[in-house]
Formats: sequence, C-alpha cells, structure tokens
Amino acid sequence: MPSIRNRTEQERLEDKLLSPYAARSAETRRREPGYQPDPFRTEFARDRDRILHSRHLRLLMHKTQVIPVPPHASYTTRLTHTLEVTQVARSIARALRLNEDLTEAIGLGHDLGHSPFGHTGEDTLRRLMLAANAGGFEHNEQSLRVVDELERLDLTEPTRQGILCHTQYDPADYPAGRELPAELLHLGYSPKGQPFTQPRSLEAQVVDLADEIAYLSHDTEDMRRAGIFPDGANKNGVQEVPERLRQFLDSPKRETLRLLVRRLTRHAAGQLEQAEARGEEHPVIGYPDELARLVREFKEFSREHFYFHPRILFRCRQYQEMLESLFHRWLAQPPEELEQPFAAADKGEHHRLLLDYIVALTDHEVIHQFTTG
Repeated sequence: MPSIRNRTEQERLEDKLLSPYAARSAETRRREPGYQPDPFRTEFARDRDRILHSRHLRLLMHKTQVIPVPPHASYTTRLTHTLEVTQVARSIARALRLNEDLTEAIGLGHDLGHSPFGHTGEDTLRRLMLAANAGGFEHNEQSLRVVDELERLDLTEPTRQGILCHTQYDPADYPAGRELPAELLHLGYSPKGQPFTQPRSLEAQVVDLADEIAYLSHDTEDMRRAGIFPDGANKNGVQEVPERLRQFLDSPKRETLRLLVRRLTRHAAGQLEQAEARGEEHPVIGYPDELARLVREFKEFSREHFYFHPRILFRCRQYQEMLESLFHRWLAQPPEELEQPFAAADKGEHHRLLLDYIVALTDHEVIHQFTTG
C-alpha cells in the first residue's frame, strides 16, 4: 500500500525541487496563538483552501469586471477574472519552479475586497469615504481586511502581503495625503511611483503580472463581443488602430495569453538565472523591455477607446448614482443587518461598517436595493 504524502514530505519536496528563490511553506507561521499545523496540507495550501471556501470569493460571481454584467452574463465577471489570474499565475510559477500553493492563494485572494460595479464602484466609495473623512477605499486594502477581520481566515504573512501588495494606491486620489496603518507599512505597502518597502515574494510578483495579462486578454475579448471595438480608420471618430497593437486586438484571447505568458516566462527565467549568478537575495522579475512598452501602450489605448467608451460610461454613471444614494440613505437609516452593529459602535465607525456592508453586496443586490428601497 503506498505511503501517504504528508505535510512533512511535501515540505521536503518543496525544499528539494523548487527554485532557491521560491517561498517555503515550512518557514511561515500564522498569527493565531496555539494553531496546529495540518497533517497533510502545507501552510500555503491551507491558505488557498480557506480563501476558496470564503464567502467573499463566492460574491465575486455577481460583480462587474469591466462590462456591466446585467443582462449579459457571458462577459467576464470579477470571479472569472480571479480564476483566470490564478491559472495564469500558477502556469508561470510552475515553469519558474516557484511555490504554486502560495501563488494560487494570492491569486484567489487578490480581489476579495472588490466593490460592486468594478472600478466605478471603487472610485465612488473612495470619494464618499474621503468626503466623510473616513479614510478612503482601496480594493486591495479591503481584501486584506476581509481575510484578517471580516472572515478571520488567519492567513500566513506571505499570502497576506501578496494580497495587499498586488497593486498600490494612487497618491493623486488622496490630495491631503495618507497616514497608513502600521500593519500595511509592516507588509511593505507604498503608493504608486515608489518601491515597496519590503521585498515581495516572487509568487506575489507573478500574481501581479498575471493580473495584468488576464485583464488585457479577457477585457479585449469582452469589448469585441460587446461591439466596442475600433475596427476601422476614423470610423465613429476612432483613429486607426496602430499596427503594433493588432496582435492584441485582432487575435483570439488564447493567442494573446500565449504570447504574453511565454515571453514573460522566458524573460523571467533569464532574470532569475542572472540574479542567482550575482548572488541577489530578492530579485525582481518583469517583461522584456520591448514587450513592457507594448503592454503599456496597449493599456493606454484600451483606457482611451474601451474603458471610457460612451456606452460604458453611461452605465457607470448610473451605478455611481445608485451607490451614492444608498450610501447616504443607509448612513441616516441603516438596513436591518446594520442596526445592531451601528448601535454598538461609535458614530465615527459607522462609515467603515457601512463600507464593509456595501462591499459585500453584489451588483444585482445593489440594483435591487436601489429600485425597491
């Protein structure tokens, strides 16, 4: 009868087979005092499983990615985006001999705190919280709050750091400046334009890159399906698509994924080989320069012609008005679920409690509450 591969054996295999730069699950611990290791799963595998079974992950099924979902459910949702990010990241991690369990945990958890209606919802809630002098709102910071406070998953620090630091906040959104909580600073969090103050694991870097690869691929497919696609010179006021971007805009999603993943993986492998030869302790990986410029140009083109398309903006304005209306209504007269928490909390905490409540709603629930309230 074959022996069982227990946690100790899996940790031994990690140490034997993974890159010297990969995270080791045997080297991490949890914050909860007195926790007991699992006999079969590594700590990073437990992180992944806790996130997979979390309530906030399920909520992403009915939250907008870019194209407003109702009534066209064939578009990418926040959950399908999360699954695609996780798959892309795990493929890259496997090729680079990184820790797949940690990569998967970060990928599944990176958007847990995203609001209804995608980035429109995030921008609206940030503005409302800032106007109330209640601290603003960033979806990655909320994701960390979800796993630490709202669902109390007690994740390991590498997973928590990867979730928080898969992106950075824009200081332009906070003209009065920000004083970050000590825990965010401890994890290395920083504003855009500045380096993270603590080294990110390679697994966290892979998820960051996979996030970009996934949304560039599926957003283009969604825009094409929705008919929001600049397919001709000066048609409807849209300039001709630059030829160098055609490989993205004219290619099936799988081709875009293949191009980006293969070129990134090969380049990152070379970067790690060079880092090891130089004795670097915390290497940073990324696209080759030419591909980085192309991705940057494609993002700018998409922002101008896709994300700010009149059809998208029309829906976004509607959803913005819904969130604003519900935020002010519920702050004055909380829904039944918030009556007891409001009564038990200081008035200064009401905005944060309300924010947690709204973030845990789906697009459909917000629309229903607005239309029936």
